[in-house]
Amino acid sequence: MGAGDTFGFYVYTSDYNGGTAYNIKLSAVTAGTGFFPPAASPLSNPPWPYHERDLRHVTGVSASGKRSRCPMASSGDSRFTTQTGGFVNAAGTFVVEGAFGERRPVSHIK
Repeated sequence: MGAGDTFGFYVYTSDYNGGTAYNIKLSAVTAGTGFFPPAASPLSNPPWPYHERDLRHVTGVSASGKRSRCPMASSGDSRFTTQTGGFVNAAGTFVVEGAFGERRPVSHIK
């Protein structure tokens, strides 16, 4: 995320609760990299009750040794299931080296 990024609401389908769909606010660059579909409206689904870092994601390493992470919209994405391929973000191009499932901390939302 940097200066000039545009943000919007996108749909994240959780691995829990029978695949519940949530809306999450992401930058257009992050949403495009993780293949998040746009939400019909900000109120079309309940909001994701956790932080963005708690989404499922892949981690990657660049040729210069930098590390980055990319949230993934689907647990069926080959970058997530087989940890192959890569992604590009504002920090550069990264080769996928690992994947993490979503984290479900105790929510502070009442």
